[in-house]
Amino acid sequence: MSTGDSKRLAAYYDHVGRSLTEQEIILNDAQKQKVLQFLLENYKPENRAYLYDFFYDNCATRIRDFLETELDTKYVGDTTATRTFRQLLDIYLVQQPWTDFGIDLILGMPADKPASIRHEMFLPELMAANLKTHLKYQSGEDVMGNAQQFNNTLPKPIEKNTSLLNPTNVFALLFLFAIFMTLGKKEGFLRWFDYLFFTILGIAGCVILFMWFGTNHQATKLNLNAAWLNPLYLLLPFVLRSADSDLRQQLLWGLLGINILVLALWTVLPQEFHFAAAPIILIALLRCADRLGLVDFQKRFAEMNGN
Repeated sequence: MSTGDSKRLAAYYDHVGRSLTEQEIILNDAQKQKVLQFLLENYKPENRAYLYDFFYDNCATRIRDFLETELDTKYVGDTTATRTFRQLLDIYLVQQPWTDFGIDLILGMPADKPASIRHEMFLPELMAANLKTHLKYQSGEDVMGNAQQFNNTLPKPIEKNTSLLNPTNVFALLFLFAIFMTLGKKEGFLRWFDYLFFTILGIAGCVILFMWFGTNHQATKLNLNAAWLNPLYLLLPFVLRSADSDLRQQLLWGLLGINILVLALWTVLPQEFHFAAAPIILIALLRCADRLGLVDFQKRFAEMNGN
């Protein structure tokens, strides 16, 4: 928590091109005093910092929690969940496809839980809308008053990014390129491609496991992306050069099987995968299968031409 001058805040938002809305809360004198005491208590040096949780304890949910617990309020109307946390984030990421892809990789199964009207309020815009519609005093009177524009920059509509350089297209092209190089049996190139590709997958898998086990973020736990972004890929560049053919075969078959399983269960797993993950998994399948000798395109073409 911090304090600042509202006019400077409005000027800063204008400078960066962001709108700022002021929301009135209907309070009597006693409630105003309670709000002031709450703010002063939280502004103490020992209380200013807290263990941030993206979905359940952030700057928006703390306002919601105060209104719920300190002002004798209640929720009215239908507050059941209609969307998951991940789907709510997608609304605000349509202009940033690469950010959306990265967030989908790092968030685990908790992001696919249904978010009630109350839980939607981790997003400030939805907090404002839901409090206005669903939060009342126990007497039935409104808690939220009028809202008005506080700076000179008007809100901008969220428009979908139409760039062709989105993750799905880029990785689909990479998959086609991998097919072409595999068909051509460019061994020197394929060796370096495999080393680089598998190393990147392995590093990404290590990041996912760190966010799962090494942090307190609830939303990054139980992440099934760790199956196809498997840290075991880091071993492949070394195993491919190893003289131990049994170890090489076992690792390649294991990774091949995991990827086939992920694709087969894609629509029934309790976590939603970003569609751009599909061509990456297909590249891994292709290269593992080729390293196992399951994909000999030149031989197949020779047989077809011979017939």
